[in-house]
Amino acid sequence: SMTNLIDMVMVNSRLAAIGTYTAEEIDALYGQLTGKYVTLSTMPVAISTALATAVIPSIAGSVVRKEHELVQAKVDTTLRLTMIISIPAAIGLGALGPQILQMLFPNYSDGGMLIRVGSISVVFLALSQISTGVLQGVGKVNAPAWNALWGSIAKIPVNYFLIAIPEINIIGAVISTTDCQSFEFQSFNKGNRCKTGLCWYACKTIYCLNYNGCV
Repeated sequence: SMTNLIDMVMVNSRLAAIGTYTAEEIDALYGQLTGKYVTLSTMPVAISTALATAVIPSIAGSVVRKEHELVQAKVDTTLRLTMIISIPAAIGLGALGPQILQMLFPNYSDGGMLIRVGSISVVFLALSQISTGVLQGVGKVNAPAWNALWGSIAKIPVNYFLIAIPEINIIGAVISTTDCQSFEFQSFNKGNRCKTGLCWYACKTIYCLNYNGCV
């Protein structure tokens, strides 16, 4: 993806700019980003990716038949399903990130803070995948590419400044990725005529999670 390509180009050089890391330490930090954070944060999104692929012909058919209320209902359903999948996954990664790494990589379990800080990106990544499917379904096939481009451009300066701060270092790449994905979804909200009601779906999902946790 564009975000991974930007990280591949920028991360090592910005870590080296700090001046306190050896080449081996820089490679280790970059490995935590690509081998642990990227892997774990994209696993829950596989379901939303499949959902986005499946929703394209369904929405496209309703658009052709001018069934506007049905289009809105399908967008609402896909967003609800995305919230049901992504928010619990993000909370689980945020709460249990170090323990998950200890289980999966018992000999090299570093990087728990990356998982915790970047757990929220699971939600935005899932939403950006769904937004791509919805936009293609309503006939705006170029919009997802433009959204990804603008999101990637927004990621570059965040990467440049945050990674070079010693207290933040590699976590800056995670923050910039979350910023990129949230920017992509905000572009979808502005360019889409359907009302998403995203905050309402998110609040209901979080409430149900808290209720189940208390029970």
